[in-house]
Amino acid sequence: MIRNSRFRSKFRCFADAVSAPVPVLISVICAATFSSMCFVTQSDAVMCGTEAGKGCVIKFALRDAVELSNIQFSTSYVSADGELDGSGRSVACASAVGGALAAFRDKEDLRLVESAIIRVGTFAGPREISACCFTYGLQPPLAGNFSITVTDAGRPSAVPGEVEEVFPRPRMRISAIECPGSLPDGLSTTTTTTTSTTNSSTSTTFVSTSTTLAVAGRCGFPQSDGDKPLASDALFVLQAGVKLRSCAVCICDMDGNGTVAASDALATLRASVGLPTDFLCPLCE
Repeated sequence: MIRNSRFRSKFRCFADAVSAPVPVLISVICAATFSSMCFVTQSDAVMCGTEAGKGCVIKFALRDAVELSNIQFSTSYVSADGELDGSGRSVACASAVGGALAAFRDKEDLRLVESAIIRVGTFAGPREISACCFTYGLQPPLAGNFSITVTDAGRPSAVPGEVEEVFPRPRMRISAIECPGSLPDGLSTTTTTTTSTTNSSTSTTFVSTSTTLAVAGRCGFPQSDGDKPLASDALFVLQAGVKLRSCAVCICDMDGNGTVAASDALATLRASVGLPTDFLCPLCE
């Protein structure tokens, strides 16, 4: 578990009302405001490890040179000797993408951690995008002890009203294992400008799909139609929250307060990794 009790106090912004574990909260802060009020006042690191001398940080990175606005992936640590710090929704993971929303869930019974990251703009690989704390047993972990599967990835289309899903899925890798190590603060001051790229500029292809609601009246699913939302659904809600696109409150107002905001996107993102989430959208008329 995260043991640095000063961690929250090092950040100031207007997102304190969002109920989320610390790694999620610090990712919400910038995305929820996009203002000069969002900054890091100090840079104390959050050190990993529940047992002295055995804490490591596992860093996850995009391997491919691709521009994304959302990615969702699962990581198996069945072969690793040890455990992730924290558990369930309180797993000690954090985004390394500035201005992003992130959600993480550790399925301890399966030794699998699910991660989802979205950003209104874009973030480009190759680059580090997240990290998790890990406490090892007899031997420090190796990159080969972890298996990563990307389940969803996309970026906004240059065509208004459309979204591009990335195929083939971008590749991920373990970029570093540092023992001892600390989590990224998730509040990078570096900004990424959204730019248009053509399919011919990279080997990754994009498949455009309409942003018309897939299932009319289905709360939390503006894009997909599965058992649970995807990161792309959360991205749609986030873009609606900052007025980049429109979405009916009966689809995107997850907390049912009458407006679509970053907190609704966070709720959708949490649902995408299987965390308990209330779907409180008002009924569609």
